Amino acid sequence: ESHQAKEQNTRSAAEQASLRSQLQAAEQRLTQVQDELKTALTRNHTCEENLLKAQSDLQEERLRTCSTVETAKRQADAECRKLQRQLKAVTARAQQEEVRAADMLRAQEAIRLQWQSELGLERDELESKVEKLRKENKAIKEKVRTGLQALATGPEILARLSP
Repeated sequence: ESHQAKEQNTRSAAEQASLRSQLQAAEQRLTQVQDELKTALTRNHTCEENLLKAQSDLQEERLRTCSTVETAKRQADAECRKLQRQLKAVTARAQQEEVRAADMLRAQEAIRLQWQSELGLERDELESKVEKLRKENKAIKEKVRTGLQALATGPEILARLSP
């Protein structure tokens, strides 16, 4: 029995050494896993912080972009309204100028017609005066001719002609 007990003791000691070795390896593995877990938790925490910062930055950028777009839209709308007002004003001025030009053309035509009428009347008047002067000239020439004939024929005809 002693041999068996020694053998049993040796086996127990070997088994105990093996178990200690396994325990030590398990403890080392546990420590390693705990370290890896701490590292993973730290990384996770950092990732969460980065995610929250990125979300916050994104929200800020969205708000800034929306504000910029809204400002640009308001400015574009204001510019559009300004250009529409200018277009209306230019169109109204152009229409007024067209009306004014048409009025001026009508007035010019009326003046031309009046001038032509006045010139026609003046021409008719002058033609009438010319005709009257021709007749007077003819009458004077006739009197002069008659007077010259009378002088040529003698003083007695001149006495008869005189009133």
